[in-house]
Amino acid sequence: MPWFLWFFLSVETAGSLGPSGGASALMSISNVNTSGAEYFTATTVASSCTADGAGTSGFTVVTDGMLQTVARQRDGTTLR
Repeated sequence: MPWFLWFFLSVETAGSLGPSGGASALMSISNVNTSGAEYFTATTVASSCTADGAGTSGFTVVTDGMLQTVARQRDGTTLR
């Protein structure tokens, strides 16, 4: 039976040259591994980073995320 992967990806970058210049990047992906068969699922994962003469910074936000910490086989038995 075929299955389809649907997700939405958005990426933005910006920057400027010179002594007061800097750079930034934004990324967002929706419907991350939503079939329920993966170890990590989320409604949205977003990330941002910036860099300029003062330094760098960044963050990541996971919305409605779930991380499965015990791996199970399809029949429900635990992997060892």
